[in-house]
Amino acid sequence: MGRKRKNPKLLDAKGTFQKHPEFRPKGFDPLAPDPKPICLGEPPAHLSEELQAVWREYAPQVIPSAVTGSGDRVAFEVFVRLYSRQQRNEKLNAAETKQLLDLTARFLPTSVGGAVAAPVESKMAAFLRKGREHDAAMAAMSPDQRREHGNARQEQTKATLAQLKAAGIDILSPQFYHEQVAAKKAGFAGTSDEYIAMRLREAQAK
Repeated sequence: MGRKRKNPKLLDAKGTFQKHPEFRPKGFDPLAPDPKPICLGEPPAHLSEELQAVWREYAPQVIPSAVTGSGDRVAFEVFVRLYSRQQRNEKLNAAETKQLLDLTARFLPTSVGGAVAAPVESKMAAFLRKGREHDAAMAAMSPDQRREHGNARQEQTKATLAQLKAAGIDILSPQFYHEQVAAKKAGFAGTSDEYIAMRLREAQAK
């Protein structure tokens, strides 16, 4: 007898599909209802008293439509654990931060009624999110639309290079590179294109 397949929602809640997107079932929707909906109920007995307290505090605030099946208890437990770590000022990595943001939006989409506010998005999480959004937008385009998009970007690049040259900004110079690195260390979280656009705006404003 083969091994029993795990619930995809459980794997999604644990972040398996973030590390191994090839394992994501085709057409998988984490919000799709299970055949036998259940409520979150009482916290699992294996949780510590601290985590059980967090569960009991926020479970009543969960929107009803977010609880659709047995996998939601597992997902909510992941939320409780990550949120408790964040409240203790424990550092979360990029994947954990992204997971906490997603679960917060899934179960507690607003701050009404004392619901937990979403944590600040890290630089790495923002970078990964923008990459996913770009990839998704490109995948939704037809071949002709992608071609038009590419041509438009080329024209935009030419225009930007002309403006940079007129402003006396050499983006290929070592000085520009070191200035960009310094800006990122100082807290700039944008992409290289966004940094170039910012420098251009500053030069044009003088």
